[in-house]
Amino acid sequence: MSRIPPGLLYLTIYNPALRPAIPTQEDDEDAEEQAQILFYTARERAVSRDRILRQVGLCKALISFSELFNPENVCSNVHSQARRMVMLSPEPDFWIHACFEVAKTPRPAAARSKHQEKGKGKDHPTREDVVYDYHDGSVHDLSLRAHILFGYELFKLTHGTLTSILSSLGQNALELQLERFFTVWAWKWDIVQDTNFSAYLGVPRHPLCPSLTPVLNGFGLQCPEDTVPFVLVPPYLVPSTRFSTARYPMCLIQHIMSRIPPPLPLNGSNPTLSTTPEQRQSTSMSGTGPDERLATSDKKPHDGSAQGSTFLAMPNMNVKWNWPGYLTFGRGSSAKTSQVSPSSQDVCTTSPENSKVDEETADEDQRNVVDVDAQSLQEAISTDNIHIPASPLDTSPASSAKPLEARSTQIGADSDTIPPVSEEGTRSDTYIDVPSTVIAEAITKSKDPETPVTGRDTSSPTVSEEELFQEERKPMPSYLSTTVHLSETGEISDTRRRRIWHLTSNELTFALVTEYDSDAEQLPPAETVIAMLDRIRSVIVVEKQKAAAEATIPSAAKILQPEDRHVISAGGFTRSPSAGLSSETEQLFNGQQMLHSDLDVLEVFSRGQNPQHWHISKRGLGVGVDGLPVEGEVYMQIARKESTLTDVDNELAGVMRRFLEQ
Repeated sequence: MSRIPPGLLYLTIYNPALRPAIPTQEDDEDAEEQAQILFYTARERAVSRDRILRQVGLCKALISFSELFNPENVCSNVHSQARRMVMLSPEPDFWIHACFEVAKTPRPAAARSKHQEKGKGKDHPTREDVVYDYHDGSVHDLSLRAHILFGYELFKLTHGTLTSILSSLGQNALELQLERFFTVWAWKWDIVQDTNFSAYLGVPRHPLCPSLTPVLNGFGLQCPEDTVPFVLVPPYLVPSTRFSTARYPMCLIQHIMSRIPPPLPLNGSNPTLSTTPEQRQSTSMSGTGPDERLATSDKKPHDGSAQGSTFLAMPNMNVKWNWPGYLTFGRGSSAKTSQVSPSSQDVCTTSPENSKVDEETADEDQRNVVDVDAQSLQEAISTDNIHIPASPLDTSPASSAKPLEARSTQIGADSDTIPPVSEEGTRSDTYIDVPSTVIAEAITKSKDPETPVTGRDTSSPTVSEEELFQEERKPMPSYLSTTVHLSETGEISDTRRRRIWHLTSNELTFALVTEYDSDAEQLPPAETVIAMLDRIRSVIVVEKQKAAAEATIPSAAKILQPEDRHVISAGGFTRSPSAGLSSETEQLFNGQQMLHSDLDVLEVFSRGQNPQHWHISKRGLGVGVDGLPVEGEVYMQIARKESTLTDVDNELAGVMRRFLEQ
């Protein structure tokens, strides 16, 4: 049977201290309860008022009941067979309550006996209720709470705290802002795809930060002292010393990454330039027969002048021959060959003058599409006499020798005459002696848009020489700004409006946290920022080359065995050999919950049954160089089922040792 994934049932935000703005009757408790609800959204589009009040009232009752036993540790989650309820208070008197449905699988319907079918044959058929098997491990409390807190931090970053909005703008403005933000945020949340365990442990720090941070700190000396610089190398962060001490929320990095604009296209991009040189050469060297010109005549403008071909001068007609079904010979065959009426062929072949004009026009068309090989022309300057081998012509019926003649005419008027093509369509190796002065003159004139190349029709609609010889430059990146609310003292309700300026160059982003009233003129010039980003990029390339040179060729057994994964969380940052640690099992979440409990647990080793993977959770990273203990957590997953507990402990010790050495 198909498994139904877990999902959000409803989400609500309320404040039990609020009172109705309009006076109501003393016994109207529903109006008072409704005034306390600031936001509500549910999977069902239409929910009655009574049902909303019952759901919020149940949450209040559970919290009040738990406060009787321990006022400092109120109820945070409730488990049932089919649902999970999560309650948390991000600010005083404000509560966020969410209800989730765990994954479930419908049971197959039980088969009825013949006796039951005979006894109930005359009764009307009734629809039986489907029985489900619920999967309790499909969702975990820590991941749900972490995601809800992350959404609240993102709202606070872009709008401010709930208390400040309520006091400054009023309840109606707060309800409007909550609805606009959390409605979109709640239903974009896919619990099944949210398997990145390390996403809520901290900001992923770049593995080469020991080499990149000094470059950023040196550039930070050019910035004002009250600013905080950092660099984004998606999906990693390169923090400066100021950023590490500021302790900004994790959602700040994700918010800036979401505002990075996509790479800009080149100016005047031409589809011809996007093709490969082999494709352009095959296009320019391929001949065009009279049948092909006739087939494409309706796509080219013509005026019927003497310069055009006889076929191009013909008016456009959409002729549909009403052949019987047994004479169509398949519809696919008609698209491969062009059908020309006998009368039109007689008209074209009986006039020698028209045939001559057609050949001259074909020569001009072939000159217009000649492609210039810049690299070959540059290499030709080094010698006085260059021998260019003539390319063999295509043996297909549509090819001809005229594209090659157009190429020789394009290079210069002093080039030798190319021998005619034999009847078999082949030619012996022939070389063309072209003086280097002619090639140098062609290159000089091709770079000058005002001077046409000798033997070239400048009015032809082909790619300009400047686009062929010079690479188009991208526009200079500029600063973009966004306004955020950041906490300076570490308290939840104490936030200030700050402005963040960011500049992106070649997928690297430089960001600077400044005061809200800062001006763009006080920022570092864009040229210096781009130069600093180029230095960071060069350091990354050099370090990767060193690592590749020192790496040894792994054995076949090591290649085939699954790779161990781990993530280290310390100081609000995470470090991992990959972009993160994704896990669909609950072992790591259970280990994290035990580390954060009051049981004073230091490490947890667990092993699954199917698959038999080891999961390790450890608190404390050892002793640093200064002799002080290093605070942090490490989570590891080993996918080798033949590993013993001793092997797993040795792997964990090696990961921690390498972290402390850097």
